[in-house]
Amino acid sequence: MDEPQLKKRRRNLPHWTLDGSMYFVTFRVANGTLSNDERQLVLDHLKSGDGKFYTLAAAVVMPDHVHVLL
Repeated sequence: MDEPQLKKRRRNLPHWTLDGSMYFVTFRVANGTLSNDERQLVLDHLKSGDGKFYTLAAAVVMPDHVHVLL
């Protein structure tokens, strides 16, 4: 059986993808913290991409950062 091929492309940042892989992504706000409504908005946006752009395994939205498993 053939191994999946690592795909590399570049836009503003390098993008590496490997079929069947799980990605752990963390990002944070530049300044301050998110309100409860803003945190819900981020979570809703992440959930809206599930099945279209990625498979969302887990997400947690903290006041100043987000962790996502895709």
